[in-house]
Amino acid sequence: GSAAFNLLVISAVCISAIPAPATKKIVQTDVFMTTCFFSVFAYLWVIVVLSISSPNRVTIVEGVITLALFPILVGLSYAADRGKFRRCKFLGNSSRREHSVIIRDQDWMDTESTKIKAVYGQELPATVLHAMLRQKDERRAPSK
Repeated sequence: GSAAFNLLVISAVCISAIPAPATKKIVQTDVFMTTCFFSVFAYLWVIVVLSISSPNRVTIVEGVITLALFPILVGLSYAADRGKFRRCKFLGNSSRREHSVIIRDQDWMDTESTKIKAVYGQELPATVLHAMLRQKDERRAPSK
């Protein structure tokens, strides 16, 4: 129940909260994909347990396995949040790789940071600023 709610309803609310014609791009999807996988896996696991393995009853072993899957989900989600599954390495001073920016041009980054802070304020959190810089950087033509 809650897995389906998280996967479908919360995602729908997040999408519908963005006014048209504005668009947003989710850059860091590691945790979302991890929880999405576990949501689908949970339903498949329930089918296996209640229909195939021991029809209409849950054995102690199945219960223990089911309970053990939760800390595994939390651990894998945490690892995903810390960037352990990331294929791309980022440069920067941030202790969290996913919040740092691929820096191709320091002057460009300084100029864009100033522009962004002028629009959104000097108190803009570093993680938000880095995400905005990364999004702008992805839209730029490749540097030579």
